[in-house]
Amino acid sequence: MKKIILLTLVLAYTSTVMLAGTVDDPGKTSEATVVGDANGHVKVFYKGSDTNLVTISIYDQDNNLKFRERIKGKNQFIRPYDLSALDRGNYRIVVDDQENTHTRMYTNYLQSNLVAHIQKIKQTDSSYLLTVSDPLAEEIQVDVVDVNGNILLTHKLTGKGQFAQVYTLSKLQEDVSFRISSDSGTVTTEK
Repeated sequence: MKKIILLTLVLAYTSTVMLAGTVDDPGKTSEATVVGDANGHVKVFYKGSDTNLVTISIYDQDNNLKFRERIKGKNQFIRPYDLSALDRGNYRIVVDDQENTHTRMYTNYLQSNLVAHIQKIKQTDSSYLLTVSDPLAEEIQVDVVDVNGNILLTHKLTGKGQFAQVYTLSKLQEDVSFRISSDSGTVTTEK
């Protein structure tokens, strides 16, 4: 008798699970998952039953299309995207395979660690003290640019942490600005 009751329960449970799997989403033939980190690196995992045309679109929080890619002839793939150049905020990643549309949200919390400050040294007319801080950067590039964006001087600082450098620009007659770049971003500071 115990075996009959146990067998009935197992059959009832199995039937319920099988019915739940088909009733919940009977037309679902594909899956899409988005995995990302806070630095803007995202991977889209896709698996479908057919080799359809799959369109991946990335929209910002104002519904502006930022990127679109079409992948043809694959029923499964992993696609990496670098969204680190996009502004901080919420993004919608839409994977459409002509039968199903999967929408996933992604939040980019990339924060710039780069801080720069330029100060004129009062004793001279043409010397400037540049202080830069970026605890994560391996290399920092300093460009002195004119009003048209042309690079007049380039200097690289290597190492991590904080830097200070004096620039004497007595040979330059025009207005310039300092553009400081690292892996964390770019800062332009006026003299």
